[in-house]
This record gives sequence, C-alpha cells and structure tokens, in this order.
Amino acid sequence: MITDAPGDEIYTARVKVAAVELVEAESFVHGTLADGRDIVSRVRGRSGIEIDERVPIAANSSNLAFFDANSARLDLCCLK
Repeated sequence: MITDAPGDEIYTARVKVAAVELVEAESFVHGTLADGRDIVSRVRGRSGIEIDERVPIAANSSNLAFFDANSARLDLCCLK
C-alpha cells in the first residue's frame, strides 16, 4: 500500500516489477503494489531494474498522478 510520512508529503511503496520500458532518456517501470494495484513509475535513464525484482519507490506528492481504469486522470481531492 502507498503510505505517506506526516508532514513530508513523501509517498513510499514496494513494487514487484512486471516490465521495464526504456523511452528516450528515461525508463517506465510497470509493477504491482502489495495490495494488487498496478503502478507505473518513471525513472531517469536506464534503470537496471529487472522483471520480478521487488523495488522500493518514493515520490513527492506533487509528482504523483492517478488514473482510473479508462485512463482518465483523477483529481487528488477525490482519493481521500
């Protein structure tokens, strides 16, 4: 589950990697959270992350974007 540190607005999670997609100067890491939800993380350059690896992720809340099953972006106020 994505968790947050009070006051820091830093979200952390562990992800089981399903795919790594290199796109120009960054990689998109596709994976699954512990609760089964899918997540995609963008990282700089070639990540070196491998499929089936379990990796920690962290992001500032201002850098997060959420989408529904139809790829429509969700407003963060609706997720609380």
